[in-house]
Amino acid sequence: MLLGYDPKSIIHSSPVGEAYLEKIDSQSQLEAFCWSMIMKILGVKFKNINSLPGEWEVRFDQPPFSDTGLYAIVGPNGSGKSTILDAITLGLYGETPRLRHPETGILHWQEDETYSKVTFSVGESLYQSEWWAESRAGRMQGPEMQLMSLNGQPSLLENRVIRVRSRIAELTGLDFKRFCRSILLAQGEFAEFLDALESERAEILEKIMGAEMLQELEQSIRTRAAIESEKLDQLKESAASFTRLDKSRLKQIEEEQDQLSDELAQLEDAFTELQDLESWLEKLEELQIADRRDDEILAEAEANLAKLQEPLSR
Repeated sequence: MLLGYDPKSIIHSSPVGEAYLEKIDSQSQLEAFCWSMIMKILGVKFKNINSLPGEWEVRFDQPPFSDTGLYAIVGPNGSGKSTILDAITLGLYGETPRLRHPETGILHWQEDETYSKVTFSVGESLYQSEWWAESRAGRMQGPEMQLMSLNGQPSLLENRVIRVRSRIAELTGLDFKRFCRSILLAQGEFAEFLDALESERAEILEKIMGAEMLQELEQSIRTRAAIESEKLDQLKESAASFTRLDKSRLKQIEEEQDQLSDELAQLEDAFTELQDLESWLEKLEELQIADRRDDEILAEAEANLAKLQEPLSR
């Protein structure tokens, strides 16, 4: 069993997504909008479905599921693995991949009532869809469905089976068939694909994804290939505009480069000598300044000595 999300199918199938595409002018905006429109299953609660009597609840938005990005539903045959997935599609669409009319075969044989509630989000908006049916005097009554908005004060959006299914398809961009092919992959079909020969995989992909989605994917690949091919042609044209140098010209350039390298080395040596000379001149200037100071001190001392000798000479 495989549970995953296909944002491409959402953005191309949702009326909201198609309308918003005209306002997107960058790849980053497209990716951000694509992820914001993804439908996420937050939890499922069900009662008396298939081989699981009583009430059961799985919260994918709470530990331990919320603490890991990948988990598996495992167990022996008949333990209820597929029942959990049946409960999800029942709560959302009132159908299962295995039963065309689940109300006649989904109820546990020892019980007389069944239901499934699925809590999910689209972007920041929360919803809960519910399906239920019951047996009275050996005859099934229903089924019934309702869709609730859980944004702020809970409010009823739809309370008829067809309207609920249509509203969910409108909100998520996924009807029952597209949901099963892009999010819920039926048991056995993925293994069939992995074990198939290369020549058989296209046929299996069409069976899993549907011809329409496969054609969309093929067209997307062809469009991307055409864009990349055009870029390659442009690069080839740019490369062709460069003139290729012959060997003689290349040798001349290399010789000129060697000559310039030698001249640069000579200039660096001359610059080093000039730096040394500048340093020597600075030291010489310092010595000359010091010598002048000594002469001034000596002259001042001689003058003072002469003044002291004048009284003695009288």
